[in-house]
Amino acid sequence: MFDDDFRYFHEVMCPPARTEAEVRSINDLIDEHRRGSVSVLDLGCGWGRLTNRLASPPYNFNVLGVDIQDAYLRSAKTDGPAEYVRQDIRHLDLERKFDVAINWNTGFSYYSDEVNESILRRAADHLVPGGLLLLDIIAYDYVVRYFREFMEVRRGDDVQTDRLSWDAPTSRLRQWRDISRDGRRSSFFFETRLYPASEMHGLLGRVGLTTTAVLDERGADYSRDSSRLVVVAVKRSRSA
Repeated sequence: MFDDDFRYFHEVMCPPARTEAEVRSINDLIDEHRRGSVSVLDLGCGWGRLTNRLASPPYNFNVLGVDIQDAYLRSAKTDGPAEYVRQDIRHLDLERKFDVAINWNTGFSYYSDEVNESILRRAADHLVPGGLLLLDIIAYDYVVRYFREFMEVRRGDDVQTDRLSWDAPTSRLRQWRDISRDGRRSSFFFETRLYPASEMHGLLGRVGLTTTAVLDERGADYSRDSSRLVVVAVKRSRSA
């Protein structure tokens, strides 16, 4: 799924203006909760779209990006100042602690419930006490309310189409993706586990984190019309 085609069409959906808006939002959330020099762990950093901007002026965070795709990491290292490590976030083991961990653009919920929870647990294990976890995922309520069976992204003559179904008992969004690019065609299936805000609160609590804010993509309070669910959680001390 996460190959050159994914990046190619993702760049249409996430142009530079959106990247800048997302980086500002992340910066504002960090600034609200942490002061001074801040170390940031970007889980599932991809090609460094957010990672390198967070490490660049005017933000200048000390950022480590983690991803499993070699091609993405090579591009990220070339394009900006952040540090990068190749690891699978399902088996994260960096032997370092961070002030902040981010997982943006629904980067953790492609697996079973048990694996998704273990990813968050590993993220929490890499935070200092009082450290922040910032999550951005597709909003459950928005999908249920405005569900679409078909989506299309075009870039010139190239097309990415998704046929979708919603499995209510498991809260999973199922997608059959077809890609036509440069005369080449490919197809594959994937699914995403969507979490209502209340369920995400409980999930984070089980891995040692306390939810402190539930927001939308604009930084406003989360509502059923929000297309994204942005969660801010703080790592509890062992005695808490």
